[in-house]
Amino acid sequence: MNELQEDWISAIIDNPAKPQRPTFASGLHEGLSNEDYHASEPVSSTGLKRILVSPAHFRYPNPFNATRAKEIGSAIHCRILESDRWDTDYKVVECDARTSALYKAACKDHPKERVLTSAEYENVLGMQKGCMRNPRFREIIEADGKYELSLFTTDPETGVPVKVRYDKLIPSILQPFDLKKTQKADRYNFGKTIQSYGYHISAALYQIAWEWEFKEKMQPMLWGAIEEQSPHIGMVYRPDDEMMVVASVLLRQALNIYAECLDSDNWHGYLDDSEEISLPHWALEQSDEVEIDFGDEE
Repeated sequence: MNELQEDWISAIIDNPAKPQRPTFASGLHEGLSNEDYHASEPVSSTGLKRILVSPAHFRYPNPFNATRAKEIGSAIHCRILESDRWDTDYKVVECDARTSALYKAACKDHPKERVLTSAEYENVLGMQKGCMRNPRFREIIEADGKYELSLFTTDPETGVPVKVRYDKLIPSILQPFDLKKTQKADRYNFGKTIQSYGYHISAALYQIAWEWEFKEKMQPMLWGAIEEQSPHIGMVYRPDDEMMVVASVLLRQALNIYAECLDSDNWHGYLDDSEEISLPHWALEQSDEVEIDFGDEE
């Protein structure tokens, strides 16, 4: 741990008070900024997924993660889902690197997170074209819908305030659509991505939060998976019933743990305090096939 990290952790422990966070009435909010949404108090699916790792992962998140990937992700969302906003919101600079004088000059009169190099823009444009090559993907993109809708509501079982933000909502069929950039969009690899990032848990919250607030059923989530690298293959998936059952169980577990932590103010780490550890089952199963080089003894 470096000195900067130690200072940050000490500051949290010594100064637990936080600035006032924005609050919003229950219901659907259109036009709410991304910054205000994320700054608001209710727990999101991202927070609940951290809770499932441990409450400490939620309470003390890593503040040092890179942000450029998130900025490019926002650009991809704008270009694909709300292309009419592109020319107003984004600026493309004819340069290869963000260290160039041209790029730095452009950032003086435009938000730097919305200034792209020509190489970044070409990749975003390639992803847009990849989506449109898939007829189903194109149909969803061109369907009438509402974008970046924020919903604030309350879990009736625990009383926990929650929030969700829909990339796109298609009102005619009451179905949410979430755009996901990925390395591989085939069914097998994107299935692993869903598991790794907990997309199914988010989908469960997006669906049930609508039911809590409006007392009506929402269609299951549609995911638009688009590969970041050429040829930028785009695929559309929806979770099957089995996945949603698993996701709903995990979501309820996360909400209950979060409610308990709020009540006790105990944001503990891993509960397993055993000092013994074993190899993973897969490693034990393969042990007969593995040759281990222990090196020369001293």
